[in-house]
Amino acid sequence: MVLSAKGQPELRAASIALKRVSREVRSDINAALRQQGNDIWRGEVAGKTRTSLDTAILGSNVRVAAGNPPVAIAAGSRRPIGRGRRLVPDRSWAAWEFGTDNKDTYSRYARKSKNGGRHQVERRTMRGLPPRYRKGRVLYPAVRSAAPRVASLLVKLVVSKVMSAAEGSR
Repeated sequence: MVLSAKGQPELRAASIALKRVSREVRSDINAALRQQGNDIWRGEVAGKTRTSLDTAILGSNVRVAAGNPPVAIAAGSRRPIGRGRRLVPDRSWAAWEFGTDNKDTYSRYARKSKNGGRHQVERRTMRGLPPRYRKGRVLYPAVRSAAPRVASLLVKLVVSKVMSAAEGSR
């Protein structure tokens, strides 16, 4: 999730203010946004996960990268999970977020046998995926509920930190 200031005058003003304030004020705003935004984003993602695999795949490396604009990150782990260590959340998150229409699709690939020869294998590799959800199951609904809260938090932090810096208390 990247907050966009299109059609949002408050966010546009906050974005301009972030560009114009001193480095100390900007780092204070980013630190506060990171701390409080992480609580919001992690809570939304944790509230939407349904299974332990959802948590392992979609709920890995959930954080807010503060900046202008701030970015909400999820499913960012590059560490393989599962018995075969083939499922990498960074690459496989979309399959778990949106599911599949046809679980009986065959995949053909070549593998090496124990004797060293190569042969073709035909398997239904989509069997373990959830059913199709066009609007997403975990992350997209979490973004829909977290984005307004993070945007409001950003505007509030910019106003309060800029006002306290203008008063001289930084």
